[in-house]
Amino acid sequence: ACALIVHGKGHHSPEGVARLKAALPGWLCDAALESRVLGFAPAQPRDGGSGAVYVLLAPTLPSEPE
Repeated sequence: ACALIVHGKGHHSPEGVARLKAALPGWLCDAALESRVLGFAPAQPRDGGSGAVYVLLAPTLPSEPE
């Protein structure tokens, strides 16, 4: 599955800094997510461009019946 995360460009932050954009790669590379996040890349302009990221997620296995 592929997810689109729109983090914004920081235009409305107090200093005009895109804090979420800067922090997102670190979060996505965290060891706790390594089995779920296969990769990520900047979005195409039509999907938010530099204010968004595509995230490729590993498939989930169906839950076993209880």
